[in-house]
Amino acid sequence: MMTRLTMIASTLAVALIAAGQARAADSVTVAGTVIQKDPEIAKLLPEKNKEKGLRAEYNPPQPPFSMFDDAGKPYGVLIDFGNAIAARLGTTITLGRVTHDSIIPALQAGNYDLMLGTDADTEGRQKVVNMIDYMKYGVSLVVREGNPQNLSNGKDLCGKRLAVLKGWSPPDYFDSLSVDCKARGLPAVNISTLPNTPDTILAVRSGAADATFVSTPTALGAMKAIEGGKVMVVAPETAPQGWNLQMHGLLVLKQNQELTKALSAAVNSLLVDGTMKKVFQLYGLDDKMLLDTVVVNQALPDTGLN
Repeated sequence: MMTRLTMIASTLAVALIAAGQARAADSVTVAGTVIQKDPEIAKLLPEKNKEKGLRAEYNPPQPPFSMFDDAGKPYGVLIDFGNAIAARLGTTITLGRVTHDSIIPALQAGNYDLMLGTDADTEGRQKVVNMIDYMKYGVSLVVREGNPQNLSNGKDLCGKRLAVLKGWSPPDYFDSLSVDCKARGLPAVNISTLPNTPDTILAVRSGAADATFVSTPTALGAMKAIEGGKVMVVAPETAPQGWNLQMHGLLVLKQNQELTKALSAAVNSLLVDGTMKKVFQLYGLDDKMLLDTVVVNQALPDTGLN
């Protein structure tokens, strides 16, 4: 039987909350909480989105943020989050699946209004999109069960095989590891890119890679989704949220300032009223990763992977 981690939806686009209809649901229940329209926040939404709803892209599978059940139906933190955002704005939402490296191109092509995701806020991304940040966490190292090569941080990866997600920003994010190795007279890191985060974890599990760096919540979520284990998570003892803490959030094209304001207000309301905390708890995530209030375009300095 396929695991939830590897299961692929039978369609590339799925509808949520009466998607495609002009009339939105009066309310939805998310994590046991009834989410209703806030008239003042809804006023901020551009007219086209009031009439046609929101078109959101996402990049599954990324447990516990986006997964598929045995029937191929998506669920997870982002699915609940998207439903709550749409309900708060009094509109509908449709969800379309994209690969990680096509997130921004799909927005630029006009296929979607926003990226419903967990991407890190970086200065590079800010040149094209507004980052609506609502989380803060880092990355963890995923290795074989028992950590047979005793890998504890980026400095231990010289000469090792590292699987990474294609489309990581900035593109040279992992190059510093090899620069450090060469400076110490050691072989460079052998880096391979894969289209989805679960693929990088499964590469470690199968022995095709020695390690992978993935977001800390995804690393922990994957441990629950993989049947049979065979992998483990390594994070700094002093920083359980991982190395290189960054802001994470939704993506909206830079020119769509009106939509940015509407989404920021909706997301902020869901942080303040405790809805997102309940969603995180529902899926076993540490709610300390959530910000108290939304911030926009607040990239943090890169602190490295060592």
